[in-house]
Amino acid sequence: MKTEWLESFIETAKTKSLSKASEQLHMTQPALSKQMRKLEEDLGVTLFIRSATGVELTSAGEILLQEGESILSSVHALQKKLVSTQEACDLTIGTWQSMAAFYLPYQLASAKDHNRHIDIKTSHHYYDLLEQLESNQIDGALFDDREIQHTYWSKLLFKEDFYLFVNDPR
Repeated sequence: MKTEWLESFIETAKTKSLSKASEQLHMTQPALSKQMRKLEEDLGVTLFIRSATGVELTSAGEILLQEGESILSSVHALQKKLVSTQEACDLTIGTWQSMAAFYLPYQLASAKDHNRHIDIKTSHHYYDLLEQLESNQIDGALFDDREIQHTYWSKLLFKEDFYLFVNDPR
């Protein structure tokens, strides 16, 4: 069982909807459905009762939800411990020019690990970033992936409010 499948399962179980969960996970609903089918096949059980109004957990799904959150917590804690044993290494992040100019400078300046050297490579299109990620030219990519089919693990880092400014018609 892949941890990303378990994360997707938990989100689906909590929202009781494949479409709502896919939105929260920034993936398409068909991709999430495929993940859930693979998880069910891998475990050899049915986890959901699917209907037009959403999904309900089977008894196996209830057990996986109860145990899955603690499993994920343990996996994340283990990953953190393992990473902490490594010496700081250089990191190359690919992103759009706007992110490199406005978001990353503040985040990097406030980062606690000052021994790490971080390079930023910019691109105009996410296809270029995915290609660089695939060819190991960059270690990670920072962009909006809601409409993109990919096999990479991704996580929402922040939400940004946009405001509309208009002239006062008075």
